[in-house]
Amino acid sequence: MFIYFVVLYFCGLSNGFLLDSGNISTFGGKPTYLSAAEYYGDKNQIHHDLEKLHQEQEAYRDQQEKSLNLLTNQIQQKFLTIEQMFSAQNSNNKVNETKQIIDALEQKYGELETKYTTVQGKLSAKEQMYNKLAENYTKLKEAMEMNNANLQQELLKIQENCKTETNSAVNKTLVLAGTISKLEQLKNINQLQTLQTLQGQVQTFDSRINLLTSHEQARNQDFLALYNLTTLSRHELEIKMNNQFQTLEKNLINQTRSDNEKLEKHTMKEINELANHTMHEIEQMERYHNSSFLLFQQNMDKQLQKVVVTGCTNYGGANIPAGPVKFPVIKTSVGISNLSSFQSTGKFTCQVPGYYHIIATITTTKKWSSNRHYEKFQHHTSAVCDRLYKRWKLLDTRNC
Repeated sequence: MFIYFVVLYFCGLSNGFLLDSGNISTFGGKPTYLSAAEYYGDKNQIHHDLEKLHQEQEAYRDQQEKSLNLLTNQIQQKFLTIEQMFSAQNSNNKVNETKQIIDALEQKYGELETKYTTVQGKLSAKEQMYNKLAENYTKLKEAMEMNNANLQQELLKIQENCKTETNSAVNKTLVLAGTISKLEQLKNINQLQTLQTLQGQVQTFDSRINLLTSHEQARNQDFLALYNLTTLSRHELEIKMNNQFQTLEKNLINQTRSDNEKLEKHTMKEINELANHTMHEIEQMERYHNSSFLLFQQNMDKQLQKVVVTGCTNYGGANIPAGPVKFPVIKTSVGISNLSSFQSTGKFTCQVPGYYHIIATITTTKKWSSNRHYEKFQHHTSAVCDRLYKRWKLLDTRNC
């Protein structure tokens, strides 16, 4: 709507002709018009300004494309780094989560490309609007040139007609003046009436000549007023056109700059959010893998942990009491923190899960009672105890 109003306003002020405001028309003289060199110089200057603005827009667009390409390369490098980091992991679940993160990043990147395409389309539409305005300005210039040429031709025709009428009146005056001179030389009384008639005709011609002269002066005044009006209209038109071009250019630049700043801020915000989210996910995965590795290492350490205990008892010559045999004397203990139950009850409790090989060696100088036996058992922590072995040896129990 703004462009349509400007075009109508220019067409309304285009009915005139251009004259040089530096020179003043003289009475009966020919006015000085705007030279072709000045006109083409102004035209070239306007064309140069339009080309300069177009080049600035192209440079700004190239700069935005370079920035977007740089951001794209950085994001792709981050993707490659993330893929390389995640490719070394053996967990399928984490690989799937990584793929989902990469898909989300790719989706965000697609959205950024769509937004950039939208901004680029808006910039193209504004550029088309500016080109249309420049085309309308060129058409207006051509119409003004045509009107100027037509007015110049009409002015020349009017000046030629005025000169022709003036020359005819002057010739008639000279003829009448010669006739009067001849009549005065004759001094014939009979011809006095004719002489008075001729004098009256001469006065009539003089009045007509004065009337034509006044008409010519009035026409010169009219042309001078028309020239001043045309010059003033041209000056006002140039001022309004320059103001409107400057306003349009400023609005276009400000709006483009605002859109690019918003897009850049939004892009950087999303990139930072994606980077922070990615780093957070990476840190979580790192903590998860560290805890998993630590738990695995602890399990390995527990599985490789050595548990050794050696205990003995000495009843001397006394009879062995009924019930479990107690081992109050601990010779060796590795990996077991609580031995009070083993010492007091003779029952060994597994504290660390694993496979145990238990050997009981009993030496006695007395006959072994038939009701003595070993029991196979299983610990509540799933530590499976191996079967027990009976060993009959004659040893000196005092060595315990």
